[in-house]
Amino acid sequence: MTNLTASGESSTSDMVEFGRTLGLDVQGVEDVATAFYAFTGETIYPPATPAPAPTPATTALVTKQATRLLDRIRTESTWSTSASIIVQLGQASAALASGDVAKAYGLGVDTYTLLVRENAIANINSSFADQGPSGQLATLKEMSKALELFSSAAIETTSNITGLDPVAQLSLPFAMGWFTWADAILEGTSSALAAGSITPNSYGITAAALAEQQAAIEVFGPDAIEVVRSTPNPAVTTTTPPPEFLSGYTNFLVTAGSANLDYLSAVIGSKATTDSNGNPVFVALGMNALSATVEATPADTQPVNEEIQQASVAVTYFIFGTGLVSNTGANGIIGNGVGADTRSTVTLPGLINSVLLAESGVAALVDLLASRNVDPASARWSAQWGVAAANALNGSGRDAAGEYLALNELWYDAINCSVLYAATAPS
Repeated sequence: MTNLTASGESSTSDMVEFGRTLGLDVQGVEDVATAFYAFTGETIYPPATPAPAPTPATTALVTKQATRLLDRIRTESTWSTSASIIVQLGQASAALASGDVAKAYGLGVDTYTLLVRENAIANINSSFADQGPSGQLATLKEMSKALELFSSAAIETTSNITGLDPVAQLSLPFAMGWFTWADAILEGTSSALAAGSITPNSYGITAAALAEQQAAIEVFGPDAIEVVRSTPNPAVTTTTPPPEFLSGYTNFLVTAGSANLDYLSAVIGSKATTDSNGNPVFVALGMNALSATVEATPADTQPVNEEIQQASVAVTYFIFGTGLVSNTGANGIIGNGVGADTRSTVTLPGLINSVLLAESGVAALVDLLASRNVDPASARWSAQWGVAAANALNGSGRDAAGEYLALNELWYDAINCSVLYAATAPS
């Protein structure tokens, strides 16, 4: 912490002076990494030679993806009057033309998300004009169920390991996070719609949330999978076969995710699935849906495609909970960027520092993996475009949305790189 002055009703305002009364030397730090060094004199990650630049093949692939995404936005946004969409598309196009592919793709992800939200809300409002709330509800139920089938099929298809080396097999669950995230939110939303716990006032944001999941399944997820499948690491062997390693890591993430859920239940209770405006917290709905799934996860090792699916579900379960827990405390934001932007309840330093720490952690792990001749191209690219999107949105009035987009990517990336580091040995 760098703010060493307390506020509110605290009887002690100066933390340095208060520490002195206890015989303690209180120092301000920017993040956990700095605190770790101050206490131990060592860095969290051992220093490593910087990783080489991404391969020409990876650069060509992500440039193609960014171009394709911006073309899609141009085609689908001809009717849009949203200033944010128009401005950001221009910024993304300029970035791509200048060779800043990460900024182009990151802004493209955010812009396409805004676009599908806008389109979905317009469509559900049209349904209200024609059929009223009952027609809207029927439409939402139909959309949610259809997309659930779509996401489940995507999870089954993308877990096929044909032609994949061990590094790709261990990376696949994290790229598949787009699908397991969507699948959980769709399942949770379907249940809430069936139970009547989503009110007509929230049908617009619900339509937007469903549209986002469709974009994840159709656009962003396939792009992430394509990077994994296009990155060869043929000379790398793992210390443990991928199915066995993933099984153990899945069990760990399920336990950690359930601890998050227990904490949320104790701190927030029954209000966890709605925000202060009465709108659904879609990530909480998704986490509740996943809790039953992870409880049924076999503890012993299964065939590799099943372990990949289970690992992807487990990491999404963990990240759902991590986001919800951090929102109640350090990050101070409302919402998880599903259906609508996150909103900051305080100033942004806590959220920004979380992004900076996660970014530095991923970068350090990428360097360490390079010393083992491991190229974690998917995680590295995800971190790059996520942070680029956050930087591009700084000062736009949507700063919290950009930072939270980056943080979600970085959480998946950090765990992906940690798995690869734990599963490989020095070359």
